[in-house]
Amino acid sequence: MSLAAAKLGLRFRQLVNSHNYEMGNAIHSQWYREEKLRATKIVHHHDCMWPAFWPTFVDCLKQTHPDVASWLEPLGPLRNHAAFIHRALTKFLRMRRSSREKRFKAACRFV
Repeated sequence: MSLAAAKLGLRFRQLVNSHNYEMGNAIHSQWYREEKLRATKIVHHHDCMWPAFWPTFVDCLKQTHPDVASWLEPLGPLRNHAAFIHRALTKFLRMRRSSREKRFKAACRFV
C-alpha cells in the first residue's frame, strides 16, 4: 500500500512493530522473538500457512496467542488445489525467471 500512497502523493508512515510483525520460513530462525509476537496485533504471515512451516507457525501462536491458535489449528495448512499441469508450469516458470534474474544480477556492475 505504501507504493500506492506514494504514487498518489499521500502522506504515510510505517506501522509500529506491534502492527507490522513479519513471520516466515526464511526469516524465522534469525528474526523470531516470542515477546514481540506476543505483543503484536497484526502478523504478516508470508509462507507460514503452507504445510512445510505450518507446525512451527501454530506452535508459535499457541505460546503467544492461544485463542488464535485454537481457532486456526483445526483449519489446517493451505493446499494447492490447482491441476498438476498448472502446478508444474508454475514451477517451471519460477525456475526460469529465477535463472534469468541470476544472469541479470551477474551482469550488473556497480560504479
